[in-house]
Amino acid sequence: MEFNETIPLHRLFLSLDNPRHDPVEAEQEAVRILCANEDILPLAQDIATHGIDPSARLIVFPTSEDSELDDQTTYFVAEGNRRVCALKLLRDPDSAPANIRAEIETASKEWNSVTDIDVTVILDEDRRRHWMERIHNGAQGGRGRRNWGAEEKARFSHGGRNAVPLALLDYAEDTGLIKSEERKGKISRLSRLVSNTLVKDALGLDASSGADDLRRDISSEDFRLVLGAIVDELRRPTMSAQAKKEEIDPFGRKLRTLDGVTGQRIVPEPIKSNSALEGPGSG
Repeated sequence: MEFNETIPLHRLFLSLDNPRHDPVEAEQEAVRILCANEDILPLAQDIATHGIDPSARLIVFPTSEDSELDDQTTYFVAEGNRRVCALKLLRDPDSAPANIRAEIETASKEWNSVTDIDVTVILDEDRRRHWMERIHNGAQGGRGRRNWGAEEKARFSHGGRNAVPLALLDYAEDTGLIKSEERKGKISRLSRLVSNTLVKDALGLDASSGADDLRRDISSEDFRLVLGAIVDELRRPTMSAQAKKEEIDPFGRKLRTLDGVTGQRIVPEPIKSNSALEGPGSG
């Protein structure tokens, strides 16, 4: 049996047998351990500013298996102990460990106090364990939660150190220089390469307008030749994954002398202009 419910915070209790720590005898001991090891302070500060994550209900179960469920029933938290710990400290800063009490008190003053929490009550222990495993044990072949990689983070944030490499990989895939499956896991290595002055200069890159309007000051033919050589390096690396300037500089100089590269500079134009997408011979 399982159902969604809204439970007052005072009827929710931290698990005394939480996978995050050894079994304890009292809730205050669980609070102490969580605060010491599980970054409760920054979570509490985030909740005080932004509220509780609306996408993730707590999973709870009754503290007593023998009594009927009613509006007085209390519950242990199976999933969401960090959040409930943070909420309890925001509600009562005096219960926080001394080393974070002042910061909790400050956060509590900014908090729009929450009294009722959205939960899912799951009575069957195996069902609770099933969903907790899905949440905490990684991708599990697609059954669990998949964390974002560097590409997904860059695409979501529209900025950061991987924004330009992401735009280059998108261009390379759009123009057939690289296949979708080949680009996976390559963005960090590409970021290291294009942060090098010589490589960036060989590509003629101008990112002053941002990655969404990435420009080049070399012809589309030169650009494709140079980027194609970089893509080849991504496919079959000759440099270490943590290559530094001394290793990348010779590669950057080599890009300027590739067969067919004219080295002529032009008025900067977007790398995703129509002429660029037409491929070699387009102008």
